[in-house]
Amino acid sequence: MKTSLIKRVSVFVLTLVILAASLNTIALAAPKYKDVPDGKWFSEAISFVSEKGYFSGTGNGIFSPNSNMTRAMFVQVLAAASGDDIASYDTDSYSDVPAGKWYSHSVAWAEKTGVASGVANGIFSPDSNITRESVCLMLVKFIEYKSLVPREVSKDNAAFADNAKIASWSKSAVEKVRTWGMIGGKPGNMFDPKGNATRAELAVIIMKLDEAMNKAYKIKVKNIDVVIPGLEKEYSFLHMSDLHLTLTDDTDPETAKYNQAARGAAFLKETGSDIKQEERFDDHIAFAKEKDVDFIAMTGDIIDAPSNGNINRVAAAVKDFGKETLFLLGNHDWNGDWIGEYQSNTQRSNSIPKFIESGIMLADEDYILVREYDEFVIIGIDDSNDQITFAEYSTVQKYINKRKPIILMLHVPLDIETLQADATAKWGRPILLGNPVLSPNNNTKMFVNMIKAPNSTVVAVFAGHVHFDHEDIINEYTGAKQYTLGASLNGDCALVKIHG
Repeated sequence: MKTSLIKRVSVFVLTLVILAASLNTIALAAPKYKDVPDGKWFSEAISFVSEKGYFSGTGNGIFSPNSNMTRAMFVQVLAAASGDDIASYDTDSYSDVPAGKWYSHSVAWAEKTGVASGVANGIFSPDSNITRESVCLMLVKFIEYKSLVPREVSKDNAAFADNAKIASWSKSAVEKVRTWGMIGGKPGNMFDPKGNATRAELAVIIMKLDEAMNKAYKIKVKNIDVVIPGLEKEYSFLHMSDLHLTLTDDTDPETAKYNQAARGAAFLKETGSDIKQEERFDDHIAFAKEKDVDFIAMTGDIIDAPSNGNINRVAAAVKDFGKETLFLLGNHDWNGDWIGEYQSNTQRSNSIPKFIESGIMLADEDYILVREYDEFVIIGIDDSNDQITFAEYSTVQKYINKRKPIILMLHVPLDIETLQADATAKWGRPILLGNPVLSPNNNTKMFVNMIKAPNSTVVAVFAGHVHFDHEDIINEYTGAKQYTLGASLNGDCALVKIHG
């Protein structure tokens, strides 16, 4: 009885201690400021940034919400929001940022990361009030540094009433930040670009920045422009490759389930991320819809093997996108360890009907797909077995003879000297179309030479396979480039615009 009573008292006391500690933590994490009453438009934001440790008060229990914020203060806030080890950064680039100041490390961090630079001639001007347009520029630079792709939350394309007063160097940043929902206008649809940003305004902006970071797409977007002289319309597409979905469902055999589960775990280990391929996939599709691209180009290995789970997931995404999807086969799309010998006729005959019946591919487009526009043509070629057929060669040759600009889609990239070293370093050999290591047949050799010839009308090549990003000149006569995409299982994709 006595022992039991002691235990109960001890537990009660311990509970009080923990409760007191919790209350103390809450009080320290979200301090109440005398000049921040509940219910104000900035109250929640100030509580949030204080709890996060991004902002602190100005002393004596005061936050000073209406006070202006300096450049040094804002850089300090962004540095805190980055989660980086700021103490490791130093700089001697600015004569007005001596070592030992409270903002010295943060200014150095901003310089090294590209988030902020000086105003002129080795001057950072740390004590100058930061303007609203400068805030926008730094926010965009911060987002770029963090490799984030925020979701658009505002479709308001109407210009601010004082749009003409926004400096040319900040116009794009202002529009991006407004689209991301981090900043809005003032009464009368005024942006007030030269106006000073207050501590309250920036508390709200940083809270929205934090929200945007948490909700950002799990993708990394590279922007590419393909110029076709004389093209009157503008087209756009999203390029994906090497996503390696590893899904199965109840209709798949146990061998498929075991294989894809093991492969999925291996890919997560390879990427060092806890983001699954299907999450990346959903975000790629959502981003394509947000950008209202004309089509999505999937250039191979979108799935790791032709399991029913994988096929059904891609088919659902294609249907959800609602616009055209160009799907090329990669060496993994139609090969499963449980089906038969790798790249065998049995593999292909068992797998290809699934892609067609599900609506992922059109009938008779498993080797060649052609989309002809008035002023150019897109040709997709299945080179997933590292070779080119005569029919594939002849199709491209036909449009070159017609002098039609060609955008070529492949899975395995063309053999380019500048790409060989990187491909070999990653895979142990140059896994490139036409490289002697892959023993190219005569059609493949002719195909590669045709693309590189002076009379080629191929303006760009898009490929994947090697799992890293690379950009190369493929034709020294025309300047045409090959864009090899990093693996979409890491979030890589390219937003491509085709214009004159």
